[in-house]
Amino acid sequence: MEEAMRRGSRLWLAALAALLLPAVLPAGALAQEQESGTPQMFFVHQEVVKPAMISEYEAAAVDFVAMLGESSEAAEKLQFEAFSGPQIGYLYVIPVDGFAGFGEVSGAFESIAESFGERWKEVGARSDAAVERYESGFYVHRPDMSYQPETPRLAEDEVRFVHWDFWYAIPGKAEALEEVAREFVALYKSKSLDTGWNVYQAVTGNDLPLYVVAVGARNEADFHANEARLNELAGKEAEALQQKALKSARRVEPMVGWMRPDISFPSQMALEAPDEQGRL
Repeated sequence: MEEAMRRGSRLWLAALAALLLPAVLPAGALAQEQESGTPQMFFVHQEVVKPAMISEYEAAAVDFVAMLGESSEAAEKLQFEAFSGPQIGYLYVIPVDGFAGFGEVSGAFESIAESFGERWKEVGARSDAAVERYESGFYVHRPDMSYQPETPRLAEDEVRFVHWDFWYAIPGKAEALEEVAREFVALYKSKSLDTGWNVYQAVTGNDLPLYVVAVGARNEADFHANEARLNELAGKEAEALQQKALKSARRVEPMVGWMRPDISFPSQMALEAPDEQGRL
C-alpha cells in the first residue's frame, strides 16, 4: 500500500474509502451486518482540495474511476462511495471486514496499480497536485444507536444530501451519550416517525470518543424543513433528550455533503453535482 503512495498516486488511497459516512447504509453492508451479527466497519478517507484546482481534481477522479472500470480485479474486490461538501472536501467510504479486510483491499489496490503502470502514476500525479491535505480513519456502525423507520420518508435513491453531526464525548461520558442515543431511538419508534439516521463510532484517531450521526435528505432545504417538522412531532421529549446529550459532549460539529455517484466505484449515473460553493 505504501509503495503505491510512493508512485505519486494519492488518489488510490482516496478510493480506499467508500459518508464521510452514509446516511443510508449500503444494502450489501446492511445484509452482511445482519447476517454476521457483527457491526459493519468502514474505512473513511478525506481529501481537502485547493479551491483553485477543484476542476482538475474532479477530472482526475473521473479518470481514476474509469480506469478502475477497466479492471476485472477492481470489479471483483473494490467498492466505495464518494461525497463532497464545503467543509469536508471529498470523502470516500468503503465497507471492510475488520482490519484484516482492510489489508485485503490494500493488497488489491497495489496489484491494480501495478497493472496500470505509468497510466496510474499520471492520474495520481494530477490528483496529488490538487490536494492540500488528507486524513483517514476507521469507523464502526452502531445499529443499537441508529433508527430505521418501517416506512422511510425517502426512498434510498431519493437521498442526495447528507447532514452529519460529529459528537465528541467528554471522557468518561461516552456510555451516557450512547444511552441517550438509544432513548432517541425508542422515542422515534414510539411515535413511528418516518426519518431515520445512522450512528458511527470512530475507532481510530486522536480525539476520541467520537460518534457521527448521519441523516439523509433530498437537499439542504429539505433537510432543514424536515428537521423542523420532526421537532414539532417529537415535541418536548426530544428537546429534553437533546439537552441531556449535550451534557455529555465536549463539542458538536455539524457538516454537510452531497453524494457523488459519478466518482464512486462502481461508477453510477451522475447526479447533479454541487458547484464550487457547494450549491446544487
